[in-house]
Amino acid sequence: MTDAPTSSEVIRAARMLGAVIERQVGDEDLTLDDWLVLAALADSPGLTMAELRTHTQAAAPTLTRVVD
Repeated sequence: MTDAPTSSEVIRAARMLGAVIERQVGDEDLTLDDWLVLAALADSPGLTMAELRTHTQAAAPTLTRVVD
């Protein structure tokens, strides 16, 4: 049985995945936050800002910027 990853390993993996997604969506002039919001709304149309924050884990000012 292997040990569970450390928090720093999980954070590094998340950042690497984020960078890959940024490269992919960057061709469409989107950011990772834009993509996360669009994906959440595609899965659940009509989400409130609070629900979007829960789905995307984005900070409130970030969501305001993306939605505006």
